[in-house]
Amino acid sequence: MRGIKVVQLEVCLIVTLGFHSDIGLRRIADRGVKTADRILVISGPSIPASEKAVKEFKLYASKAGVKEENMQTLRIDPAEPWKGIPAIAQKIREVCGDRRIVVEAGGGLRGITVMLMLALFSMKRSFSVETSIEGDRFGPGDTGGFHPIPHEQTRHEGLPASPSRVELGKHERKGHR
Repeated sequence: MRGIKVVQLEVCLIVTLGFHSDIGLRRIADRGVKTADRILVISGPSIPASEKAVKEFKLYASKAGVKEENMQTLRIDPAEPWKGIPAIAQKIREVCGDRRIVVEAGGGLRGITVMLMLALFSMKRSFSVETSIEGDRFGPGDTGGFHPIPHEQTRHEGLPASPSRVELGKHERKGHR
């Protein structure tokens, strides 16, 4: 088509990481990144194994072309979701701005992934989820384990206006805290 210029929006890739960087590395390898893209790594408390994973991920992202100043890490305590959800929402606003948000939440602690999703929904932002299913292929027509959920399927209305309105309960079982 003549006279129409297609502009690809800059992306803000949000990745949850635990002790291994492979989930995040796979997402960069599968989708690619641009120099102007932003990356927010969300991980649990700082311990040597998670520090190593974040360092490996950032090194790979920088070699793929993302500028060091466009990558940030947020450490969250999964035992304090009432602090974590607003902290994640604030960091997303700072790092992502109005960029298109792509989430890879396959790594790290499940509690942090839940907090990330609650933060995104409370912000009423559209986002896409790109994740890989680990293990063997699941049959004919499998996309190699890559399963995107596009922006259109994350549109939402009537959700809590702020993370403070989300109630989170602590469940205890006999012998567990």
